[in-house]
Amino acid sequence: MNHDDRPNASIWGAILSCTEVGLNIFQIVSEKKTGIMIPAEDAVNILSEETVASGETADGYVHFAENSAAAVAAKYELVRDGHITDPVALDHFGRPKRLEAEARLFLPDRFGELPDLKRIPSIYGEMKEQTPIDNGIFFFQGEADSGIAVHDVLAEHFMSDYARIKHNYRKDDYRYYELNNTAAIAVFELSSTHPKVLDMITSWESLMHTLATEFPDYASYWNNYVDYDAMIADTPAPGFMFLQQHLDAAAISTIEFSQEYDKADQMDDFFEHSIPYDELEI
Repeated sequence: MNHDDRPNASIWGAILSCTEVGLNIFQIVSEKKTGIMIPAEDAVNILSEETVASGETADGYVHFAENSAAAVAAKYELVRDGHITDPVALDHFGRPKRLEAEARLFLPDRFGELPDLKRIPSIYGEMKEQTPIDNGIFFFQGEADSGIAVHDVLAEHFMSDYARIKHNYRKDDYRYYELNNTAAIAVFELSSTHPKVLDMITSWESLMHTLATEFPDYASYWNNYVDYDAMIADTPAPGFMFLQQHLDAAAISTIEFSQEYDKADQMDDFFEHSIPYDELEI
């Protein structure tokens, strides 16, 4: 296609810049939005029917607005099927592995969900169990400890830089947050975008108290960026009692303590009712 054949207008207004990133595939910046434009007659041959339908068709072009689910699907299919191969374009759009993960994150019904955990960091020992919470979020149980695992791509889209960079272990494509440690941060942040995580919280007061007292640097960081109503504020409550896993562990601990107490009490009774040594008949 000649330079003069490139689109000069879009449904988002006049085109300010236009780059051909593949044959008849254009990355454009317009007055209102950025995105991808493909001639309709080409789009039906290089994209799936569902992806073409998800775009906006006008004036002989299919438009895919940046940061939309339609653009996620289009980028993934274009790169996966070899229609975009230029290294500079790939640096902009993302490499195949990342694009596949984003497609699985935002369009799981079409591309499948993000993968299960394969291994966990060695600090937790061998993995005994994993329980899905939501797409790309798992509760894991290791021999030594347990916690929450969050897929990298999900964390990049839905978690703060602080939560992604600090206080977690990384293995393969997941970040791991310990149950009685930084899982508080992960659960807190994901609860605002993932209802299934919000449903896990058994005590918001305990979560607030845990964040305020155990992670004051994080609380200060968070409070600097949010409105007053969204701030972390200390609330009288026990720490690390905001998930059912915490309550279950506390119940087990109470039972074990009670059993140990009963054993000690039985021993006391035994010695109390034993015949003194000096009264034994020999």
